[in-house]
Amino acid sequence: MQDLLLNLTEFVQGSSFFVYIFIIIGKIIEVSISTLRAVMASKGEKLLSAAIGVVEFMVWLLITGLVLVGIQTDIFKMLCLSVAFGIGIYVGILLEEKLAVGISALNVIMPDEHQCIIALQSLRDAGYGVTVVEGQGLNAKRQILYIVLTRKAVKKAIKTIEECAPTAVILISDMSSMRGGFIQKRK
Repeated sequence: MQDLLLNLTEFVQGSSFFVYIFIIIGKIIEVSISTLRAVMASKGEKLLSAAIGVVEFMVWLLITGLVLVGIQTDIFKMLCLSVAFGIGIYVGILLEEKLAVGISALNVIMPDEHQCIIALQSLRDAGYGVTVVEGQGLNAKRQILYIVLTRKAVKKAIKTIEECAPTAVILISDMSSMRGGFIQKRK
């Protein structure tokens, strides 16, 4: 065990290529985790956010400690940390988009009643809960579709709408919570 700690100390105090790679990869992981934790917290996932925060802090402590050892003589460690921070934010955002946690709402302003009927039937056939209301546009009455769905289903629903009504106006909103209603279950 003592030999392991001695080897680890020598590695940390070194300025080898592997130390820099370790810093970059570790910081990217840490910032990506931080981004996911923030998203989970904003979605109300308290316990998951706390668990992710524990892992995030452990990685932060390890990487920050690695950079602080010998920082006066090796400015490249700080440069690696800074660049990896930016990359980590980007990777975290990509991961969040892939996970697509949460609920969204689509408000669709239909160009005409015929396209509305086709889109409404296609969406309902695909399993989406859709509510239709009538609104007044600048020059005509319009049908507005309200759809609440998982974020993972948004792209598919938009594709269905665009196939039926290419000129429909589609508004997408993230929702923090919802009571009642219908959301299609994942298949």
